[in-house]
Amino acid sequence: IVLFRLYSACVAERIGLFNKTQRARPIMLDLDDIESHALFRQALCSPRFGADRLRILEVPALRRLENRLIRRSTRVSICSEVDRARLERRGLGTTVEVFRNLIPKAPQESDVHPLPKAPNLLFLGNAGHIPNALGIQWFVREIWPRIRRACPDATLTVAGTDFDRMRDDFPRDVGISVQGFVEDLTQLYAQARVALAPLKSGSGTRLKLLEAALFARPSVSTRIGAEGLELVDGEALTIADTPEAFADACLALLNDDDKAHKMARAARAQVLELYGPKANREHI
Repeated sequence: IVLFRLYSACVAERIGLFNKTQRARPIMLDLDDIESHALFRQALCSPRFGADRLRILEVPALRRLENRLIRRSTRVSICSEVDRARLERRGLGTTVEVFRNLIPKAPQESDVHPLPKAPNLLFLGNAGHIPNALGIQWFVREIWPRIRRACPDATLTVAGTDFDRMRDDFPRDVGISVQGFVEDLTQLYAQARVALAPLKSGSGTRLKLLEAALFARPSVSTRIGAEGLELVDGEALTIADTPEAFADACLALLNDDDKAHKMARAARAQVLELYGPKANREHI
């Protein structure tokens, strides 16, 4: 029996599924991420005091729930070695396996456009995922003014589910374009010179970095944004955690054609090697 995330396991526990089947059938708990760890980070990085910050008080109870459900499961799957190490340090006695991200179908070479000269940056994500919303707000507030001062022609495109509902949250007349869900990402990436993952919270792994690499776009990410992925810092992407370092990394890729093209090629090559069809076959 496979249970997906904690909410499925909670239902299974409530109806007695663990008691009825644990001895007869193995139960695998598939965790997308470690939810208590994600909530802890989210509460710490929230710019608002009050209810958002006070959610940190929920973390101990959520962690106890995780521990109980993990103990009652036969096996647990997680998507990165980083998260497996976190769970194994808890000493819960349940086997934890890594099912890392695999890409069933990569963009064709014809969909991979040459890197544009125009200084266009791109952030893609679901606004309903709180780490995405907090991350791009931090970027616009702390990093974007630094980039615009050094490169007044720079533009930023923010796109993804529900971001169109947040247009009023972004400043106007500073080169920022906000879109909602985009069916075909090919043109968005064709116009982008640099992809962004300025995340300050969350757990698991971020597919946006793998996607950008498949379209041969260099990325700048925080350490949390790139956590759990095996992409090499300085080769397939640049990792920066402070506003100054993040802005400098973006500007370096906007201004240095050789660096940007080299990183774009390395990013696509590494992702295809680690997460593409060949890795799929080996994993199976």
